[in-house]
Amino acid sequence: MMIDLSSIELMLAEKSPPFSREGWIFELKYDGYRVLANNEQILTRNKKDATSWYPEIVRPLSRIRKQFVIDCEVCILDENGKPDFEQMRARTVRKSGVPVTLFAFDLL
Repeated sequence: MMIDLSSIELMLAEKSPPFSREGWIFELKYDGYRVLANNEQILTRNKKDATSWYPEIVRPLSRIRKQFVIDCEVCILDENGKPDFEQMRARTVRKSGVPVTLFAFDLL
């Protein structure tokens, strides 16, 4: 039985001053699309099916035999390895073949 991604909520960032509390660490802003993924499906945070948008991510995830859910961000990296949201948005609109990278936050 596959885990139903539509029943899971993403943990979204809070706005507060950086390092305003003892022991805080920071996370890079990836500037892509936040998604949930499992062996069969990728969903946006608004529960829109994005599976067909990212075949280069779906293929390797589908080979994993255990059930899992990944809370992650899908990004396009520029020539310096930095996320480029304009390219990400352009890929979504024009369905270009620019490769994406998956950054995993939480593995369930």
